[in-house]
Amino acid sequence: MTEFRTYFGARITESLLWDALDTYFREGGSTAYVQRVAGPAAALAGITLNDADGDPSLRVDAKNAGAWWNGVTVAVTAGAAVGEFALVIANPEFGVERSPSLASVTDAINWSNSSSWAAVSLPTGASGADPAVVAAANMTGGADDYAAVDDVTRGTALARFTRGLGPGQVWIPGATSTNTRGALRTHAKEHNRIALLDDTDTSSATAAGTEAQSLQGDEYAALFGPWHVVPGLLGGTTRQVPPTAMAAALMARNDQTRSANNAAAGVSGRARYVVGLTQSGWSDAEREALNTNGLNVFRELPAGVTLYGYRTLAKPGTDAYAWSFLANQRLRMAITAEAETVAETFLFRQVDGRGQLLAEFGSALSGVLLRYYNEGALFGETPDEAYLVNVGEQVNTPTTIANGELHAVLSLRMSPTAELVVIEIVKTSADIAL
Repeated sequence: MTEFRTYFGARITESLLWDALDTYFREGGSTAYVQRVAGPAAALAGITLNDADGDPSLRVDAKNAGAWWNGVTVAVTAGAAVGEFALVIANPEFGVERSPSLASVTDAINWSNSSSWAAVSLPTGASGADPAVVAAANMTGGADDYAAVDDVTRGTALARFTRGLGPGQVWIPGATSTNTRGALRTHAKEHNRIALLDDTDTSSATAAGTEAQSLQGDEYAALFGPWHVVPGLLGGTTRQVPPTAMAAALMARNDQTRSANNAAAGVSGRARYVVGLTQSGWSDAEREALNTNGLNVFRELPAGVTLYGYRTLAKPGTDAYAWSFLANQRLRMAITAEAETVAETFLFRQVDGRGQLLAEFGSALSGVLLRYYNEGALFGETPDEAYLVNVGEQVNTPTTIANGELHAVLSLRMSPTAELVVIEIVKTSADIAL
């Protein structure tokens, strides 16, 4: 969380993000892209530095809006040579950032382009002279405007996660409004990702099931519950965090050693840091019903808190339900991303009339699928039974080729997830051979 604190500040009570990310990393997550959400009236903290005559010389603003920056100080010290100066940006909790010796205000502005904390500019009425040496003083004016954060601001922040960041899971910890959930699902579908949704924390299994059923639709989202209990920041205390934090970590943890088609549940879904659940009184029958309705339930077992469901919110009776196994949907996500990477290497290649480019294209895609087959993610006794790459004349017609298009159709048999294991024990008389 050191990097998070550097850019976003310390934990605040108005947001679940710090606790959720802390849990994510402690549970085995390795990488997270974070977009801070603030209200429309959020403001940058800053300070104006004066020259020796008391006139404005430089403006130092925080790189991001927020009240946290009001605790950051700015000082001007003498530089390494006569006529030079240096800027010192400091926070008592997170450290100090020092500029090199600067010969001019222009040097200061250019240095700030690579600074983690400071954005330096010329203030209104700038004198053009260097700032005078001055003791550390706090930035002021920073504001978060968290009270005004709504579905619109969350949606704006979500749009910053472009498709170029690649496949993965996208989530807004603890956000349960209809519009935000819808925005997450739309984003996931358009960007080849999986939206992880938190359930509304409730002790009523009936209410949880009704909510889950109402959210069933496409296969680009998965719902998790109940909420989790993790150690507090002070000894003897605890915190409550949304379940998507651990769900995301489990997927990241498993992806480090296995294909996405392996469910991050059961023995592969055990907690390392989470110590309990907010709702632990649901019966086996209730949990089974919740699973059917699309809620992936965490359970408290002797081995620890464990994820005991791995389904998408695909609605039964629809075409989407073919993707009800979350492992299969995440495998589709992974293969789609790799296939797109392969396709990039064929852009602007000449399409010959002998089918050589088409054969090369098909071979490259087959290579991707063969690796997944060897990992057991694609189902069949032989590769030919598990997948088919079609780049033939049925999909690459004279018309599509004349239009400069290259097409491929991938047909896959994905290995299913064992959701139920049945063992039958038959007693045989001791005098009868087995």
